[in-house]
Amino acid sequence: MDDDSARELVALFSNLIRSLEVARPEDPEILAWVQGLSSKEAGTILTLVSILQRPPREGLLVQACRVVVLLSELLPKVVAAQVVDLYPDVLQDLTDRALGPLGGEDGIKPEEACASLMCVAELRKTLEASWRADVLVQVVKRTLELMQELTGDRVMDAVTVFVKTCEGGFQDAVLGAIRKNPLARLLSETLLQVINRGHAKVQVQCLALMIELLSVEGVVFANDRRILVEVVLRELPNAVEVEDELLGQGYLTCLGVLAQAGELQGQRAKQAFGICAEIAKDESSPELLRSECRRIARSIKSSEQARVQ
Repeated sequence: MDDDSARELVALFSNLIRSLEVARPEDPEILAWVQGLSSKEAGTILTLVSILQRPPREGLLVQACRVVVLLSELLPKVVAAQVVDLYPDVLQDLTDRALGPLGGEDGIKPEEACASLMCVAELRKTLEASWRADVLVQVVKRTLELMQELTGDRVMDAVTVFVKTCEGGFQDAVLGAIRKNPLARLLSETLLQVINRGHAKVQVQCLALMIELLSVEGVVFANDRRILVEVVLRELPNAVEVEDELLGQGYLTCLGVLAQAGELQGQRAKQAFGICAEIAKDESSPELLRSECRRIARSIKSSEQARVQ
């Protein structure tokens, strides 16, 4: 592929990515367009795979991976099956490339490593392909490095890779790797940023991971815990008000964990109790949330009574 062809593909993929990012699969016309785009006859997947198989150049790898991820989110089984059929070693090859030397003349660029791991994580999820424990640990370590290397929105991409990779919970080997990694503090801070101002779907996933990290000694520092309490107390009523039950449940679960860990005392305990009491008596709120609020309110009250005695 010459430079002119590469530039043309970059422009084409840029437009395609913008369209796919706002595509709504519940719209029959949009779904038909995505199905046509992903068909074997269209040759889109074949073109993407040919780029994945080549050495990175001109930003094409990043864009090709992004298109594969977006198409996989819209038509998971169809896209994943085609990619693997055309490129049986795609998971292994992209993982090996992403875990290779980072930066420099011969190394992979951070954004290329991030895009490759994002593609692998999405395909693995669709194919229900589990990670080998040792490879998973390496991927988690590399993702922590990428959070430090990348800037701007790219940092959020690294967080999404981490979330997708660890979806379903941490393995013991991963928790051990995080505990020993000097970049673990960065993970806590970055997850906190997403919880504070990210997209609702990613917020739910980051909350689930943060809840697990709270049990790992030395990863979520005192100041991060304090900020997390403030964010949860601020955003929980908002999530309930806009009727986002999943996000509301995520904040409530996190609040319960923070309460058990002794992070709610004095004024913060009083504020948390008041918020839970308000939601519990609001008949328009889902009963599951109201029940959980009653439980947490009782726990906070009991803990505060024990503390002051």
